[in-house]
Amino acid sequence: MSVGDNIKHLRKTHKMTQEELAKRLDIAATTVSAWETGRANPLMDKVTLMARMFGVPLSDIAGDPSTIHSNSKSKHVKLLGVVSAGAPLEMFENQEDVEIPENIAEMWPEAFLLEVGGDSMNLVIPQGSYVLINPQHDFSDKDVVVVEFDGEEATLKRLYHAGKNLVLQPESTNKNYTPKIYTPQQVEENEISVLGKAVWFMANPNQRL
Repeated sequence: MSVGDNIKHLRKTHKMTQEELAKRLDIAATTVSAWETGRANPLMDKVTLMARMFGVPLSDIAGDPSTIHSNSKSKHVKLLGVVSAGAPLEMFENQEDVEIPENIAEMWPEAFLLEVGGDSMNLVIPQGSYVLINPQHDFSDKDVVVVEFDGEEATLKRLYHAGKNLVLQPESTNKNYTPKIYTPQQVEENEISVLGKAVWFMANPNQRL
């Protein structure tokens, strides 16, 4: 099914009108209608919100995420290596160029790609995908970020603050993953820092079905 058919199916399964879905996504009802009729495709942030809302993997809505809001032109972006969506993984070592849609590259000209290893974020970003990371220092609760530990390991998680504590939240079909909470002292001791925010992702073109 198309992206629009998937959205319509999930909306009707949850007995939700276009107006109700639009209100929860903070968009116009006409935008939902345009998605469902194939006149437009949602951006990744809205697909992610719908996946969380309906409790399904993102692929149940988007299919191949590389088709979302892309065009035929492309640019090369550096793929730095693999980031863990599980336990922290050794820092990135490899570098190669990967083509991504030109409009995406132009939105975040300083961004780089990482391959997602592990399944702790598979409700948002499927394992094996390439995720685009925008290096920045300003973050908000609920951002998906790459977090560095001791300059040697890195992991991909959703970030929250609980008072002065830092919370790294997995979002996975695998219930073995649990949130990790770090006090300010633990953040300092482990030299925990945020390297960047996940802004887009695509299917790994080398991944076989």
